[in-house]
Amino acid sequence: MNALRSSHLETETARRWRLSGAQSLTGPQTTALHAPDKLVERIISLGTTFDEATRKHGLTTSTDALSLITERASANGTTRQGKHSVGGATKIVPTADHWIALSMPRESDVASIPAWAALLDSSDCQTQEKLEAVLATQPTHAVLEAGRRLGLAVAALGEIEAPEQLTTRHVIPKDSRPPLQSAHAVVIDLSSLWAGPLCTRLLSEAGAHVIKVESSQRLDGTRRAPHNFFQQMNQGKDSVVLDFSTARDLAELRHLLLSADVVVEGSRPRALEQLGLDAAEIIRDGNVRAWVSLTGYGRSTDLRERVAFGDDAAVAGGLVAWFQEQPYFVADAIADPLSGLVAATAVLESLATSDAVLVEIALSRVAAWIAGRNPRSGVWEASRSSDVVATA
Repeated sequence: MNALRSSHLETETARRWRLSGAQSLTGPQTTALHAPDKLVERIISLGTTFDEATRKHGLTTSTDALSLITERASANGTTRQGKHSVGGATKIVPTADHWIALSMPRESDVASIPAWAALLDSSDCQTQEKLEAVLATQPTHAVLEAGRRLGLAVAALGEIEAPEQLTTRHVIPKDSRPPLQSAHAVVIDLSSLWAGPLCTRLLSEAGAHVIKVESSQRLDGTRRAPHNFFQQMNQGKDSVVLDFSTARDLAELRHLLLSADVVVEGSRPRALEQLGLDAAEIIRDGNVRAWVSLTGYGRSTDLRERVAFGDDAAVAGGLVAWFQEQPYFVADAIADPLSGLVAATAVLESLATSDAVLVEIALSRVAAWIAGRNPRSGVWEASRSSDVVATA
């Protein structure tokens, strides 16, 4: 698994991985890693599939999926940090019998540390360092159960198997309509952070009219990010901010959803249900042709309410780099941009049909598909070439 290739010749696939900047984001702090060629080829194929979908809308695109996975690090000027994610909020840590990824980007996550330790029968645990010492003595199943009870984004390495399909597509019965070109589509974007906004940015670039809708009580977290990542994801979109706690603004939100051709959202299903918004009902009663639901583990599974971010979802799918028998993050929150690209493809393909569909995309399943059915079978090679740091 960790043996180096005998040849010093760099394959074209490895060269593309390096030149994209993905190599500089992958591996321990001391060693950037080449990814196995087959894994890189699967990532590249997502861009090719997107380009095939754009052709159904009279467009000619050449999408480099590798460049998409390095965009945030390029904008923020960040790089690999070993067991810590590129963004810094997630860490791969050992349990007594396996590895987990633990994401703690929110103040409430850090505040949950004593409660998490208490659920594992440990007291006087106030810091993440002390928590990790506790986790290292506990079986993985107990660690996950305790963390999830507190609503934390925690995942066991490789717990999600590689799926046959990247998406789950539910056709909603309603009167048939002719296909719709992307240039004539109105898209409501309820998502935040990276996967959903990337999806709708790609749709905007394909000619769609995108309206980004945010709750005044919970604006997109990337607004607080350094540099220009929010603008990079949301340029070219209209913006609407509504107070979902008021009847007037909630009625306006419902009107926007009913009149849209496409809806993209990244909430856990319960969030919209608590607002009285049901995706299937809105598709049946309104104009929606494609509703894309981006979640960590799938909206129609018993894991529908699990919290997930791009880095821990990737680890759940087994998408990690292996070096000297240790797992490391692959690039930066890689499940996010990959899922955003898959989502944009799904929308374009749906608009090219007469169906009205609810499309489920689970970040962990996309990561598992990229990792493949035997994610430890490839060679993660220590780089012999100079790192290339992608620039925005």
